[in-house]
Amino acid sequence: MNKNQFEIMDVTLRDGSYAINFQYSVADEKNICSSLENLGYKYIEIGHGMGIGASNEKNGCALHSDIEYLQCARDCLSTANYGVFCIPEVATLEDISVAANYGCSFIRIGTNVEDVKKSEKYIKYAKQ
Repeated sequence: MNKNQFEIMDVTLRDGSYAINFQYSVADEKNICSSLENLGYKYIEIGHGMGIGASNEKNGCALHSDIEYLQCARDCLSTANYGVFCIPEVATLEDISVAANYGCSFIRIGTNVEDVKKSEKYIKYAKQ
């Protein structure tokens, strides 16, 4: 890719889940993923709005588990890459392993600037 080219990552299935209280069904995910792939998107972020490992009473329970969302993306996408968002200490290092085992090709690690030290082990682990 040269400096004048760019790719757009779609985050509808992750960030957009806030609007529906994290209640995307796997049928919704399949439909959205397939449609985005057909439109030519190469990067699709999936999962709970707060990222992998976030579905619980404190952060809001998603309709399905992280594994169910990962399996759905793996099964319905053939050309697009899918990945997850990760907030250190919301997610665990094991959550990163699970995502990798289900074929995630990227992980975005988000942190507040004052918490950057907490991110270091997550970044190193994800790079492996």
